[in-house]
Amino acid sequence: MRFDLGQAVHDRRTELGISRTELAKRAEMTRPRVSELELDGTMPTLPLLARLARALDAQSRARR
Repeated sequence: MRFDLGQAVHDRRTELGISRTELAKRAEMTRPRVSELELDGTMPTLPLLARLARALDAQSRARR
C-alpha cells in the first residue's frame, strides 16, 4: 500500500504539471519529504494525507 500511495502522489503531481517543490509548498512540507514519500513509499500521517489531498486537488477515501 505504501508504494501505491507514493506512486499515486507522483502520478497526480505530474498530471497537474507541478514540481516536487511546488507540491511541498502547497502541502506545507519539505521537498525532501515529498521525494521520500514518492520514492520510498513512506507512510504519512493522517494530517499530512489531508494536506496532500488538498494540495493535489484530490479527495482521500478509504478502501473497504
